[in-house]
Amino acid sequence: MTVFQFLVWERKMQIFIEIKRSFEIITEDRAYVGKLLFVAILLINPLVIVALLNGDRFLLCWMAGMNLLTFWFALGYTMEVLRRARNGTIANLGLPSWELKHWGIYAREGGVKFFIALFTLILPSGVWIAACALVFRALGQPALVGMAAPFVFFFTIPLCAIACCRWLDSGDLMSSALDYRINLDFYRLRWSEYSIATLLLLGLNTLGNSFILTLPFVTTFSLCLVDTWFGPIFADSAEEVADI
Repeated sequence: MTVFQFLVWERKMQIFIEIKRSFEIITEDRAYVGKLLFVAILLINPLVIVALLNGDRFLLCWMAGMNLLTFWFALGYTMEVLRRARNGTIANLGLPSWELKHWGIYAREGGVKFFIALFTLILPSGVWIAACALVFRALGQPALVGMAAPFVFFFTIPLCAIACCRWLDSGDLMSSALDYRINLDFYRLRWSEYSIATLLLLGLNTLGNSFILTLPFVTTFSLCLVDTWFGPIFADSAEEVADI
């Protein structure tokens, strides 16, 4: 085995250890099922899915309206998970609690995360998917849209996490969400690790789709799981940027 091969093998083992540690951090919290189940209901109420599948417009409107009021808390909760991962304290502190004194913070930071996601994840992904649809339909190959569209998430999901971490560090919302040059600089420093974390997130959500009612919990679990990885990745790249 050459030195280069050894270094590649060592890095692969380190990535495996990081994935394993992320699972351990989540599951070592004795109340993780209850905490994440509550987040899942706030994020995507299963009754919304039931109403959608049954074509019940009345129930769908009511439950979707309720979800519009609650999903901010879920987004804020995941922001706190990312903060603890970014600061290296999540292993000791565990998952955040749902004490009433935290709800105001979760709501406010949920709004921050949505704003960041709008410009780093939702709009860029939407533009790419729309462009793929136009191109492949013009070529008479609409089936290829579903194959090409998901590739954008390997950029937009990490960029959203990077922007959130930058906001946690600086508190500058507009720069964090809209300064794509800086966000891309952070992405380039650790693009392979961000890509593996994104692949894990997408893979878990695909498994959740196998039984649609489990999707809210699987999505919540995978978001928190990957945040425990995104945070340290950003922390490492931030140190490199500081040294430049």
